[in-house]
Amino acid sequence: FPSHDRPIDSFITVARTIIKGYDQSIILIGGPGDRDASEAFVACGITPRATRSDCQALLAITDEENREVDQTLNHLGIKSTNTPLIAFYIHAKDERKRWPIDSFITVARTIIKEYDQSIILIGGPGDRDASEAFAKKLPPDRVTVVAGLLSVRETFALLSKCNLYVVS
Repeated sequence: FPSHDRPIDSFITVARTIIKGYDQSIILIGGPGDRDASEAFVACGITPRATRSDCQALLAITDEENREVDQTLNHLGIKSTNTPLIAFYIHAKDERKRWPIDSFITVARTIIKEYDQSIILIGGPGDRDASEAFAKKLPPDRVTVVAGLLSVRETFALLSKCNLYVVS
């Protein structure tokens, strides 16, 4: 969705081009604060054409994606079926949306100490350095960095196995 540096007009132009030029549907995804942007799309004649079942089919995790995640976790010494999984995503590209690292560390230490759980740090390749630096502030046997190791869809598969997801 648009921000102060990306006006909604540019998104609407791109959406119209996609719909007309490629006969594609647009799925508007956002939080409660994005309602104005969604309404602006609709006001310009751009309406989501995808049904709920279309979205479910698009987002369905395959058996292969689940196997890839299980293999990666097993390789890292985590048996996803034996323990509750807790994922953290500690980085946000937009600094205004970043939760302070010290807050994440406090939550992670509480989870480790009071609930005897381990933490999995997720993200893309660009998040790996920040995740590794964060991991060094926690007991090494209680945190695993998978940032940069999984595709986006494999990350969805991992999240589907998690009991808790902590994010800014």
